[in-house]
Amino acid sequence: MFCGLMELQLLLLIHVSPSQTTTYTVSLDYGSGCLATDSVVVSVSDPSLC
Repeated sequence: MFCGLMELQLLLLIHVSPSQTTTYTVSLDYGSGCLATDSVVVSVSDPSLC
């Protein structure tokens, strides 16, 4: 088992298309005292292009 989001990059692919700048956060609890959290900000500079 692994603990960290770096390893999960190969497993998870999520497509998003927000109309405004949005922060997405994911938290994973492995149940063995190992908790991983990460977030990313998707910036929208011209919403008319979405």
